[in-house]
Amino acid sequence: MEKKDEYIFIKSIEEIDPKKLTIRDLNKKFIDENGRKYALKFDLKTKKIEFIRIASSYIEAQKIKQEILKAKHQNFYEVPNFIHKESSKIINEKDNFEKKESEILYDFSRNEQEHIDENRFFQELEKETKKCIDSLKAIEKNLNRSYFSEKASLDTNELFDLLKDIENQCYQQHEEAIKFLKEIVYFPRTLNYYLAKIPGSLLKKIQNLDTKDQLEFIKINEIQRIFQQFLLNLLNYTKKLENYFYKIPPVERERKPLVDLIPSFTEIKEICESLLKKLNQWYTTSSNKFS
Repeated sequence: MEKKDEYIFIKSIEEIDPKKLTIRDLNKKFIDENGRKYALKFDLKTKKIEFIRIASSYIEAQKIKQEILKAKHQNFYEVPNFIHKESSKIINEKDNFEKKESEILYDFSRNEQEHIDENRFFQELEKETKKCIDSLKAIEKNLNRSYFSEKASLDTNELFDLLKDIENQCYQQHEEAIKFLKEIVYFPRTLNYYLAKIPGSLLKKIQNLDTKDQLEFIKINEIQRIFQQFLLNLLNYTKKLENYFYKIPPVERERKPLVDLIPSFTEIKEICESLLKKLNQWYTTSSNKFS
């Protein structure tokens, strides 16, 4: 099986039938004769495996984005017929989680100006992040119960340290984020309580706002800050745990229950990327009133 950082050379992705691919192939990456790079993704709605374009840098991703937008404008798509054109995606290959969410995943299947209902978005944020946390705990449980580390002489301290970081940076952060969300939305404290905690840069921006708008301004900025950091951490540590998973010998990780972890990794990453995009859209539209 190919290593995760290696590309399989193909003349064109048209020569590969996605229907013949399995979840065991999700770690494979491809490069065609024109230098285009592709990864595989499991679509949770259609239950099918699809191709996505990979960009090696932000600049390349922007260039690909312009090519796709231009192709759409001309009613022509430079993708095979078996790829659903409305789900064409580009991902940035570099795992730089300090970048903005828009530099992590490029999804052109939705209108960037799509209106987001705030109440529904908050409910989705709570529900979907809990789903991710539950999935991550299930992955952790399966890895802990497996005996591959001892057999394969893997560094069990690496797994222990990683799980300890996940506890602090994901599980605990999630509890704090949800607690804050419910508080600021449904049972907000006094304005002075929040003013004493926000950075000085924000204080300058709200000086000319009335009391009601000040609290709304704080709510928007703090929810965006707290959940963006949490989602980026969750995405980061899920990928780290996935990298550890792929150190397991293929003969072990292709057996149940370990092979069932592959869709779980995919699901968590897709949910995080989707929520990050919606969070950015909600923040942008909500903060426009204070521009």
